[in-house]
Order: sequence, then C-alpha cells, then structure tokens
Amino acid sequence: MAKADNTGGVYPLTAASRIQDYTLIDITPTQVNQILREVRGGRLEYVGRLYRLMCDTWPRFRQNINKSCRAVSRLELEVKPGLIEGQENPTPRAQEIYETIERALESCAPRPGYWELGQTEMLDALMECEAKGPVAVEIIWQIENNIWSPRCYIPVPDRALSYPTDSNQEERLMFAQKGAAYENLKDFPPDKFLVGVRAQGGIHPIFSGAMRPLVKYWMAAVFGMGWYLQYVQLYGIPWRTVKTDGSTGAMTAAESLLSDIGAQGWAATGPGVELTIHDAVGGSAENLPQAAIIELANKTCDLIFLGQTLTTDNTGTGSRALGEVHASTLSDMEFERAKWLSDTLNAQLIPAIVRKNYGPLPAEEMPYCCIEIPEVEDEKVIAERVKILTEIGVPMTKKWVYDTLKVPEPKEGEALFGEPDPAVIPPLTAQPIDMEDTQDAIPTEEMANAAQSAINTLRSIPIYKRPLYIGAVETVRARDISNRVELDDDQLSRMAEFFARHEDERISASFDPESRFGLQWASWGGDAGNEWIKARKA
Repeated sequence: MAKADNTGGVYPLTAASRIQDYTLIDITPTQVNQILREVRGGRLEYVGRLYRLMCDTWPRFRQNINKSCRAVSRLELEVKPGLIEGQENPTPRAQEIYETIERALESCAPRPGYWELGQTEMLDALMECEAKGPVAVEIIWQIENNIWSPRCYIPVPDRALSYPTDSNQEERLMFAQKGAAYENLKDFPPDKFLVGVRAQGGIHPIFSGAMRPLVKYWMAAVFGMGWYLQYVQLYGIPWRTVKTDGSTGAMTAAESLLSDIGAQGWAATGPGVELTIHDAVGGSAENLPQAAIIELANKTCDLIFLGQTLTTDNTGTGSRALGEVHASTLSDMEFERAKWLSDTLNAQLIPAIVRKNYGPLPAEEMPYCCIEIPEVEDEKVIAERVKILTEIGVPMTKKWVYDTLKVPEPKEGEALFGEPDPAVIPPLTAQPIDMEDTQDAIPTEEMANAAQSAINTLRSIPIYKRPLYIGAVETVRARDISNRVELDDDQLSRMAEFFARHEDERISASFDPESRFGLQWASWGGDAGNEWIKARKA
C-alpha cells in the first residue's frame, strides 16, 4: 500500500499563520464598513477578520455559536452499510466496506499540543459556516491497520480561501495554498479537503452567514450607534463642547477631536483648544440607551442562532409554555443542522475514505452516516397518556406500562411507596369480633363492610396510582376497621375529626363513591362509621 502523501495543502500549519494575522485592537466602525465592502471581492480573509473580532468582543455571539455547533457535533454519528434497493440486509462486500469506514473514523488521533482537530472539533469547524460563511478543513491521511484513515483535520486559514476575482470564471469556492493575495486560485484537489458551504436559498454563500445581519447590532453594542443615540437625544451620554481661539487650525483640531472621542475614549488638546465634558442626562443605569442596545443585540443574536428563546417577549403566555416552545424550536433547528452535517459527510468524507481504500464504488454499496437528535420525552404527557388509555379501557400489559413510565416493576415482598410497612398492619385474616355495642370501641359490621369495600377497590387500582387515592394512614385505618379491631382514643378522635370536616362533601350532589374522596370516606367506615362516632360522642 502506498505511503500517505499530505503535500499540496496547508499542512503543516506554521506560526506565520498566527503571527502575520491582522491586529484587531484598533478597529473602528469605518474599518468594519470597509471589511464588508471588501467581502464582495470574494476573499474570505476579510470575513474571517470580522468573525474573529465579533467572537472576541461579543460574549453572547460566541456563546450561541458554541451552543449551536456543539449541540450537534456531540451527538452520536452512526454509520450504516449500503443497501441494494429491495433487500433488507447488506451484501458481504457492503458489510466489509461499512466496517472499514467505522474503523477509519475511529482511528482519528490528533497530536497533543498541535493545532490539529479530532473528529468532534472537525464537525464544530464545519458547523461554523452557518455563522461565518464558507469554511474548509484539510484531511490528513494515515495508513493504520492496513487501511487509509484520517489521522486528524487541519482548519484552512481564511486567507487561503476565495471566490474567483475574474468575473468570467465560473463561481465557486477555490483554494490558494500560500494565500489568495499571493498566488493564483485553484480548485480543491479531490479527497483532500472537506468544504462547508451552507447557502440560504438564492443568497450567495459569502453573504448568507448568520453573523452578517448581526454586524449592525454588534457595532451598536460595542461602538455605540451614533446616529441612533443622537436621534434619541443622547439620553445618558455626556455632552462635549470645545472652545477654540477661532483659528483655522484650532477649529480643525476641535472637529477631529469631537468626531473621534466617541470611538477612542480619550483626547489630547493643544494651544487654543479647551475640551469640556458635561454631566449626562440623569436616570438609572437600566434606562441608559447603551443598556437597551446591548439587550436588543443579545436578543437578536439569540433569535438568529436559537430560534424562539426564553428571553423573547412572553406577554400572555406562561413560562412553562414558553419553555416548551423554546425547546421545540431549538430541536427543529438542531435537526436541520444535523441533517446538513450528515449530508456533507455523506457527500465528501465517507466517499473519500471509500475511494482511498477501494477505488470507485457503486452507489448501492456506499455506506452512509446519520446523526440522530434524541427526542426529549415529557414525562407528564406520557403519564397522562397511560391514564387516558386506562380510563377508556385499552388493554395494556403491566410490563409495557412500567417500561413506558420508566418505573421499575416491584418485586414480590418489596415495600411500596405510599403503603405502610406490612409488619405493622394486622393480617386480613384476623378473626372479627362479633359485637354490636356502639359504646365499645369496636367497629360495627356495617363499618367493616364499607372499609373492606374501599380496600377491594384500592387493590384494583395500579400500584403507582394508589397513593393518589388513599394514604398510608387511611390504609391502616381501613384494615383495622375491616377486621373490627378495637380503636384507641387517639384513633377515635381522628375519626371524629375526619367525619366532622368532610360531612358537607358527603351530602353534596357530586359525591362519587369511587372517587378519591369516596374511597377515603369508606376507609373510615363510611356512613355507618359517621353515625357510629356521632353516637359515641352523644
């Protein structure tokens, strides 16, 4: 097998790509405007300059890029074998190719400390094209375990990427090893680069990056939007006045001073020029226009990258409902990003590995990958579904219910939540005492029948629902009464209190013996128990 050849690309990256980069410290709104103009020429180094500057000075922008990229790149990348149409199982050759692809992807091993990307970081780099515009990474090949596989990936510097400057050339992203400003552009060599281009409909990829509509908001938040602040009468902004001796030189210096001080934050005066800064219009910090601009910029950034967010105005909606909208919208955007990323890998990376190891291959034998977005399950919705199915009488196995609710099925003899310890509950087989004298603290037969009816109904209710109907204390009381166990003074006091508190509910027209309250009433002896305790108090 041939030795790996990684010449002809940007690998290895030298320190010059960092040292020779443009300084971003003293950039001004005028320079930003010039960068946006230069982007039309096709050279992506200008896009890269602006992108890095926005990442350096706008925390929310960087946070949302990380959030949107990593939400997808950290998902499981599943490779599947190719299938011939009409067949359920892959051919032996397709299975072999699939296993080769899996081993190749697992062999990625960037060197520690070097600017080399692993698979997850490579996915992040490709995903940046949504915010930045077109990007590219170089594949660094190796021969490991007798197969060609990517050892790592190298991010291609923006200065090496450009669209044609000759207006007669076909429009496409092209590559210049030493930089688009120093050598002629050429097409990407096959199986050596991964190119990330995510256009927005008919908008050119250079202009479709999500950062482009955010530039004005970012400039407003970082530099201050001068025309906007003047429009709102500069509330919260100090006034500056300059006194001069009237000479042409002093007037010119004053004009330059006033025009630059908003961006520079400092001033130097000479003879004949006196700068005065007046107090700003009063008000709290929350009412300053700077704060409003920053909030607007952050909210706009959230909407573009995350869709509907919890910071969006929620007039007339509950926070939980808005949270569900946020989660649903974000999942939809993650699905679209995952689909685009898997399509890019299926069109570029996987065919490149296949061609390196097998040469040209029929489409039906070509493996493919997919990135699945795990579905977030709402436990309340699931529980309500089981409840509805139970109420309408749909037959369900206990195992399915437990699995659906993700509740472990209790083993025989295990203590159950909401039920008393069996050790302290008198056995149901206790012999009843045949006494009808209400002056003794022994429940009557009618009371025992009512309590036993509550116990029988409770047993027909699924275990996980029983605590919703009768609590542990009421369960013990029902068993005592059903077995006609003599009640002590404390139990009699509790019984009298219960019936006195709930008698009005019992005589209500809406009383249902099989409802939660109906079972509670019966567990204390029912109507017979109510009359019995009244007679004792008389």
